[in-house]
Amino acid sequence: MNSNYLIIGIRIIQDIIHDEEYLKEIIIYQQIWNKLKSQFEVGDSPP
Repeated sequence: MNSNYLIIGIRIIQDIIHDEEYLKEIIIYQQIWNKLKSQFEVGDSPP
């Protein structure tokens, strides 16, 4: 996993974290990210 994407993601979140409307979207994307991440960590080859 490229850490640059994580850094960019954190910066974007820091930029919009002050808007409460985005907080719900961040939580949803975080849940999706965790699901995708867990699938790849299992060791299965990506489709």
